[in-house]
Amino acid sequence: METFFAYLTNAGCVLFVLFFFGFSIFIHEFGHLLAAKWRKLHVERFSIGFGKPLWKWRKWDIDFLVSMLPFGGYVALPQLEPTDTPTTEAGEPLDPVKPIDRIITAVAGPLFNIGFAFFLGVFLWWLGIMKPPAADSFVIAEVPRVYAEAEGVVHVNPEFEGGLRAGDEVYTVNGRRISKGWREGYELIVYSPDSEVDLDIVRANEHQKITYIAAGNPDMDGLGYPFSKPMSTLVATVLADSAAEAVGLQAGDMLTEINGERIEDRAFLSEKIQEAAGAPVSLKVRRPINPEAAHPNRKYEDVEFSSVRATQVEERGKKRYQLGVGWVVRMHPRPDQILTDVVTRTYFTLRSLFDSDSGVGIKHLMGPLGIAQNLYRIAKYGLKQAFEFIIIINFSLAILNLMPLPVLDGGHITSALIESIARRPIPNRIATNLQYMFFFLLIGLMLYVTYHDARRAVPRKPQKTSTSETQPVTPAPGTPAVPATPGAGGDFQNDTTVPPAVPALPTLEPQLAP
Repeated sequence: METFFAYLTNAGCVLFVLFFFGFSIFIHEFGHLLAAKWRKLHVERFSIGFGKPLWKWRKWDIDFLVSMLPFGGYVALPQLEPTDTPTTEAGEPLDPVKPIDRIITAVAGPLFNIGFAFFLGVFLWWLGIMKPPAADSFVIAEVPRVYAEAEGVVHVNPEFEGGLRAGDEVYTVNGRRISKGWREGYELIVYSPDSEVDLDIVRANEHQKITYIAAGNPDMDGLGYPFSKPMSTLVATVLADSAAEAVGLQAGDMLTEINGERIEDRAFLSEKIQEAAGAPVSLKVRRPINPEAAHPNRKYEDVEFSSVRATQVEERGKKRYQLGVGWVVRMHPRPDQILTDVVTRTYFTLRSLFDSDSGVGIKHLMGPLGIAQNLYRIAKYGLKQAFEFIIIINFSLAILNLMPLPVLDGGHITSALIESIARRPIPNRIATNLQYMFFFLLIGLMLYVTYHDARRAVPRKPQKTSTSETQPVTPAPGTPAVPATPGAGGDFQNDTTVPPAVPALPTLEPQLAP
């Protein structure tokens, strides 16, 4: 029966991805279509996808298509093509289009994506979504001394060499204050200009600065993603009548030890609780003394709890033990806040792509395949998280389509503005050559990005980001002999208590709007 429901869930997630991913493209092109009809432009075709048509029907003298290659969509508008004498496919002459009509038609697509995102965002804001609590800092759980490449070559971890240590509390990254915890902090590290990372930390209630040059993480496709592991055991809520409430655990506590062992992550904590099977355990937490104070003036104390007995509960017919703490709270992000985050991430992405010393490259962008894969993965966790990702997709479609590049909506807007200012259109030969050049460049970019999406989709064994002293390794030339930290590592993807975070990998616009 469980297998049947698993198949049913997977099928539902696939249908969810196909519908909403396709609808995000449809709503964009539908905006173009409505604007074109409003401005009395001639419309030849309305297509979702490219290539050979799979389904075709004709309505309002327009051919509606669903095509084989789901890499975007288009509305065929001959009057927007760079030609002095626009014609229909049958060769009938058409009137030239005024610049204002071209601008309205081009901007309608992105506006419809933004409108759709705000529509979904209002419901998300009203209903709320479970997320880790807002945190103006994050604590480092462990920092491996070395990391190994795929070939087994060992390098010194620049984070350790720069002075970062377990227990350090990071509250700024490259001068930016943290407000959303470690996920935001790690994303800012990935986007570090020139890969230079500057951290403001608190260690033993003292302020310090850490600086290092980020190295490409082989587990993250060469991005400058930290090898260090964040502490993920910040208590968000304490359940009533639970073991946690009985001993006095509080929201804002960070669980650091169980039975004298350092807690690696929430999976490790859960494992130890299950092993105890209701027997008393001792816990140590890191508790802020003055939580209202801003960093670096906030102080902490270690509080120990002994004889903590987890409560036995039954979930899906299976008995397990729990402390009674929650790691997430219901949050109500406004649509404009999500839009601001997308704009900021887009800016960081573009800045990093034009920075030759940045660890972010074109191969790290996500095309349609990568976006669909991540939407499927998030949909399996929860619908609200999936709708949040759809909102982000639509905001990204709008922003990136407004870039002033030929073949994108922003290119049509730019050429119309130039025509309005110069009182004459851009010469046909120049406009046509630019259109074709950027079209083929964009197609090549899409194929390149899709290749890397497919490569990342193939399951592979993660590379170890640290080595034990007993493992045979091959030092890189010039690498100093640094003893490894047994058990250290950068893999914390076994965190299943919270929804998968929206990937920090930049998102590539999957839309081709002529």
